[in-house]
Amino acid sequence: MRVTPLEVLEQTFRLCFRGFDPVEVDAFLQRVADELERLADERDKALAELQEARQARSSMEAALASARELQAGLAERAHQEAESVLARARAQADRLLAEAGEQLARLRAETAAVAERRLLLLAEVEALGQTVAAWAREHRETASSRWESGAEEDAGGEPEDGDAGPG
Repeated sequence: MRVTPLEVLEQTFRLCFRGFDPVEVDAFLQRVADELERLADERDKALAELQEARQARSSMEAALASARELQAGLAERAHQEAESVLARARAQADRLLAEAGEQLARLRAETAAVAERRLLLLAEVEALGQTVAAWAREHRETASSRWESGAEEDAGGEPEDGDAGPG
């Protein structure tokens, strides 16, 4: 049974012969009513604080849930971005390796072509050397035979055309 402070104050008692002192009863009822009122105020204040605490807890739980969702979203985005960066890096590495392979093949082909050209040039130089040597032998033989025939003519005492000789 609930009793309000007002009910305590308004409570009346029958008077009877040799009953309680009405002033003491009224004073006591006033103290009880005051205490009930104080307790009711404390209860109301406690209920208000409890309500505020529940609201604060609810707000914090909502904020925590939101933060967890945000964290999960950020983690997922970071994971996706990392995968994307990794995929781009792998693609670029593959492209660079392919380009390097192509360049290496091109350089090997060029090196082989240069080596082949070198061998051809060496063969040409050798052939040219042989041609020059053959020409030099032929020229030496021709010059030698001309020299010898010119010396024989000089020995015969006949001057050559255009050589006036002495006198």
